Amino acid sequence: MQFLIFICAFIFISLNIIFGLILDLYSALSVGVNCGIIIFTAAILVVLGRSKMETAFKISLSGLFSFLGLVMFVLGILLPGNLGEVIALPPPALFVLKLIGPYASVIESLKGNFLVMLLCLIVAFEIIVFAVCHTVSKLNGGRKNG
Repeated sequence: MQFLIFICAFIFISLNIIFGLILDLYSALSVGVNCGIIIFTAAILVVLGRSKMETAFKISLSGLFSFLGLVMFVLGILLPGNLGEVIALPPPALFVLKLIGPYASVIESLKGNFLVMLLCLIVAFEIIVFAVCHTVSKLNGGRKNG
């Protein structure tokens, strides 16, 4: 199963990069964010598959995390294409960003971007749900039914 997840992730990342090269509307920031989303979703599915949770938890969480990965991918596509159109920063912040170098425009584009905040909230939600289900599964595993 893990091998299948790795193969699917590799195929999706390859298609994502190819579409980023072909389509003008698909910005470099969206390609990078979506590659990260694919890697994160694949990683959390592999960790879920290796965990010692009950099977019902694994099945339901696999469906939930796959669906949320798709939602995050669509949100990643909607990120603004022009890196400078997101927010205008005050001059002191721009000076600090110039010190950072080539990553300054990417960091500037992430400031004030509600889609990035929504993506971070979804990732945090996935991690919290995984941790809660793992803990509940461990607690429930110690009890005998009947």
